[in-house]
Amino acid sequence: MEKEILDLCIGLDIGTSTTKVVIHPLFADDSFFVVDFEKDKTEDATYLLPTKLAINLETKQFELPLYRIEQEIPSFFERLASKFSKVSISEKTHKQKILENLKVNFMNNEENSADYLRVFIALVIQYSKEWFVKKYSNRDFMKNKEIIWSINMGIPSAKFSSTGDNKKYLNLLKTAYNLSKKSKIDLNNYKKIDNSDPDIEYSVIPEIVAAVSSFVTQEDSAAQGLYCAIDIGAGTTDICTFRIHRNESADIYSFFKSSVLELGADRYYEATNKGNIEKSFFKQLGSVIWRTKINRDPNADEWESYLPLIICGGGSYIKAYKEVIYNYERDILIKQLSHRGFKGYRNILLPDTQYIHTSESIDPKRLLVAQGLCFSTDFYDDMKKYYAETEIEDIPIKQKKEFEEITKDVC
Repeated sequence: MEKEILDLCIGLDIGTSTTKVVIHPLFADDSFFVVDFEKDKTEDATYLLPTKLAINLETKQFELPLYRIEQEIPSFFERLASKFSKVSISEKTHKQKILENLKVNFMNNEENSADYLRVFIALVIQYSKEWFVKKYSNRDFMKNKEIIWSINMGIPSAKFSSTGDNKKYLNLLKTAYNLSKKSKIDLNNYKKIDNSDPDIEYSVIPEIVAAVSSFVTQEDSAAQGLYCAIDIGAGTTDICTFRIHRNESADIYSFFKSSVLELGADRYYEATNKGNIEKSFFKQLGSVIWRTKINRDPNADEWESYLPLIICGGGSYIKAYKEVIYNYERDILIKQLSHRGFKGYRNILLPDTQYIHTSESIDPKRLLVAQGLCFSTDFYDDMKKYYAETEIEDIPIKQKKEFEEITKDVC
């Protein structure tokens, strides 16, 4: 008897600080399974995997870093024996070399960065697939099913390009999946890149598109218009302006201006001079809005009816960043742009998504991107189109044409 097919899509949100993974059975129901990295945890939140790579110095194998005490505490009898005899307490250690800043180094084209990030993604894919099959193999929806996997990975909006970085990230995902098929990834084989097409569907999606997917779906036609989005992660802050336009068959995302800097939550809390961080954040936000207002979409109605603002990411709770956005930024930038019609912001709250997660409570804001990536590539190819800022020409402020007319060649 031929087995039924179960299509499972993996949503990979590779953050600069932590990685989140959600698995969604396509064409089945609205269940989303958050991958639990309990054995590799560094915090109480086991769905947050630190974006770090470990090299086992004994076996020469790559592995996800083990966040447990490397030296075991001696027992009472061991300590007592060492006091009254020459018996030494043996150290039980797991010797590792930890590689950090995997995503940032890749974005900055550092040496070996692509190799290390590829290995990390391959190990995450391995772990996620094994975790899901082991945890849910006895559930009714899994029994007697042949699993067909697909994978979507997020890409920063500032790095999204139809010709450059897009292909770079897509190739990284493809070769990482091929590498994940190896039973062991070590110092001898990790640089052997397999560029053949994998036997799955795979895609890279702008992270902000994934984050707002649930909002756009819920709001239907009301979601059309110009937006500013601020994704505050642990390592980086990604700011972009984009317009959503809906035609008969698809939601069209046109990116006007994007910027990504190392101004995430961790950077803020570690900074000795937080004022400088706040000023850098202000400068980043101001440059994106100013450029959009003056050159990219100057005739948008949203400048006069308040620009919709989406704040998401694990660092979106930082009070100081919110004050920069709503107070410092408004006091200075609106004075500069008010004569051109800019009145301020209108906050957009993204809806929480329901997940199936049995081990702990979660923060939905930290999983918006991973959850939004858990749809078929057909869903993105057929239902969503997106264009990089390099594909859209500046719009003269005096040119009083409708947006659809100006961008008819790309939209």
